[in-house]
Amino acid sequence: MNQAINPKEIRSLSDVVRFMQESWPDWIYEPENTWNATAVLLISAAVLETTYPVTLAQFTGYDIGFVCGVAWNMMNNGVWTCIQYKPKHWSVRYGIGLGSPFGDEVGMGMGDTWDSVAEIPLSVDLPDPFGSSFRDTVPPESWHRPPAEAI
Repeated sequence: MNQAINPKEIRSLSDVVRFMQESWPDWIYEPENTWNATAVLLISAAVLETTYPVTLAQFTGYDIGFVCGVAWNMMNNGVWTCIQYKPKHWSVRYGIGLGSPFGDEVGMGMGDTWDSVAEIPLSVDLPDPFGSSFRDTVPPESWHRPPAEAI
């Protein structure tokens, strides 16, 4: 049986996936699934201690447009700065199991939920993690407002 991976020993995307599977045994990695890709991106940012999109895109293999979309949503919610990830109530060190606030932050990264400190009640709809290119942009008409009850 493999020994549980220590977050400080995460060095690759496969290590991130293994960490998530150990932390959340019911989780099944489906790379094209936007929730999964966002979750992997957030764990990668926490482990690498950076929110720099180019670094995260290179580490995860995700398209820069996807990474920048998640970054915008996270910055709007006050969870990321241009250089740092500030998780609200979870840490890689203590795990991300079911019931952890980590899932809420994945929702923020996806643009599905907003924190009470969100700068503006908008989010960026995310492109496919592997499907767009560097020259693609997320047009303003793809932004959407949260439901009135979320504001």
